[in-house]
Amino acid sequence: MLPQRHTVATAIYVLSILIYLHPLTLAPTPSVAHTNLESPDDSFGWTLIHAPAPQLDELHITSKDHHDVNPPLDGTSWMDAWSNDYWGRPLSFESSHKSWRPVSVWSFRMIKGGRLGGIALGLVGKVLGSISNSSLQVFGLGYEGSPSLFEVLNDPRSTEPASDLFVHRVVNVLIHAAIVQLVGVVAALIFADDASGTKHQGKVHFWTRILSMIIFALHPVHVEAVANIANRPHILALLFNATLLDPGTPLLAFAALSSMALLSAETAIFQFPAIIMTMIAVRYREIRNNVGSCRKEDESEEQKPFIQQAIVSILPRAVLLSMVAAVYLVYRYSSDSLSIPRGLIRPAENPFYAKVDANEWSYGQRLVNYSFILSLHILKSLGVELIGFSHEYGYDCIPEIQALKTVDGVPVLMVDLRLLVPVILASLAIALLVRVWLGTPIGKDSNQAAPETLGRFVADRVVVASSFGISIFVGRVLAIFMLGRLDSPRDECADIQWLNGRRLPRPFFVAAFCLYLATRTHNRTADWMDSMALLGSSLKSCPRSIKSNLEMSKLYSGLVPHKLDLDRATSLITTAQSIDPSYCDVHQQFAHVYFQQSKYIEFEEEMVKSLLCPFTMGQAMNNWQQYWKVILQDSRNTEAKLRYQNYMTRIQVEVEESEREGRELA
Repeated sequence: MLPQRHTVATAIYVLSILIYLHPLTLAPTPSVAHTNLESPDDSFGWTLIHAPAPQLDELHITSKDHHDVNPPLDGTSWMDAWSNDYWGRPLSFESSHKSWRPVSVWSFRMIKGGRLGGIALGLVGKVLGSISNSSLQVFGLGYEGSPSLFEVLNDPRSTEPASDLFVHRVVNVLIHAAIVQLVGVVAALIFADDASGTKHQGKVHFWTRILSMIIFALHPVHVEAVANIANRPHILALLFNATLLDPGTPLLAFAALSSMALLSAETAIFQFPAIIMTMIAVRYREIRNNVGSCRKEDESEEQKPFIQQAIVSILPRAVLLSMVAAVYLVYRYSSDSLSIPRGLIRPAENPFYAKVDANEWSYGQRLVNYSFILSLHILKSLGVELIGFSHEYGYDCIPEIQALKTVDGVPVLMVDLRLLVPVILASLAIALLVRVWLGTPIGKDSNQAAPETLGRFVADRVVVASSFGISIFVGRVLAIFMLGRLDSPRDECADIQWLNGRRLPRPFFVAAFCLYLATRTHNRTADWMDSMALLGSSLKSCPRSIKSNLEMSKLYSGLVPHKLDLDRATSLITTAQSIDPSYCDVHQQFAHVYFQQSKYIEFEEEMVKSLLCPFTMGQAMNNWQQYWKVILQDSRNTEAKLRYQNYMTRIQVEVEESEREGRELA
């Protein structure tokens, strides 16, 4: 007797929330100075509910200067988000990233919970966090010293509202949990029960749906998009697009939902081909099941007309989707917001882009290196991490693949084994597709499309959409692995096979795999709750990441006061500079460290360099003016005045030289 479907779906919904909510409320925060370690309220996680620290781009979303999200008291029209980019800059500005996502911005502006909602979410977060932690501690897991449920209910802060940041994080978790349910719906549509099917086939279809939902709920590559609120556009767009996969969706709703997806994140447009393919697969299955129950003709004779019928029935939706995409692209083109300005794409973040832009690569080098990057994304969607988790895979984290290597100063022709990764993946994909269509052990009904998107470089958030289809495919494979082939001659003995000694270990292997995914997702979410843990994991995966070394140096140089270590900060920033001497952001950090070490001459030299860096000149100018205002107050300090004059002359010469080079390039 199979479990009730609604009961199982509800249990998975709760699981998909708890896997994130537990670390969202109770993860350790080493960058927060705990003054009273005897108090659970201070030492364990309630900081994450009432006063969490925004991580990375969350700073921009939660900033009071982002008036589209946090309007000032005098009010800002919500329609300003229509003409601004995701970060609140007008799309017409040269500094705009051209990320037009008004629906995502409105979701932050309009969903903050209010006082009553904040109190309710804060209390629910504490209760569920405490219960889940107590359950984990039974198995020797969880966070030690966490407050019990009794302590939570008697907490005097239980009537205080949760912070807006915590509310936004919970909203992300709920969006992800909703997508988990849609995975189950789409799996049921693709692998629908056949009226003439056997009991065994029905069980395989049921477990395909369940395992697909569990795998998607526990997929570790989703953490970046769920735990970090700045990445909400990617899951919000997927939520709208996943709703389109049912061919029975009314056309008006179909157009509205696809438009909402595009207005949530520009990456949604790359999912449209997969949406059409998946709808064709669903309709093909429906037609074949309806006809197959009455006819017993050979599959090869029926397949072609069935596909034709499916394509014709989906054609109006495909045309409508194409029209929505065309209108969107025309509007983006007319507003000059189709692409990021080249000056904002930096080698530290997109090293391969710089190679292409500067014509340093041949077409062969470009093909080889981007094939490897694409392979990394595909592996991520499968839950495989070749490099490791990092919030950013920047300069020198993934070295380029080169035919010539230098050994003791002599160029040597060598084969880079990373070239095998895309070859193996391509071979595996072809083998799986052949087996799917020929109906061997994977199952003859496993044809389904997986949405895929690819950004400029490696990023977990762009893989979330592709993992939607991958989860269904893997769920199908695991269901057949547990229960046996669909065409098994022992269909009537399916229950015996389940208990048979040959089959008994297989569910345990599947359970162990799901537990492995859950552990990785939980731990990675905990990393995203604190800057020390997040940057530490990044440096573990990419020890030569420029930006991670720079950001970690900031933490040790005073951003986290109780972790102050100027020697460590200097070492990290020196490493960053050695990786790429042209990365000018390091000079402001050097200046910050030297000032605290009372090395004022070195401080002045680095300040000059930071003033000449276009990415730090704004903040550097403020520091420069404040510093010299104090130093030059003493009229007797002629040496300082002379240094100041020399610095200003040097800056003027550098600026004029830069302007001259710019005119020549123009």
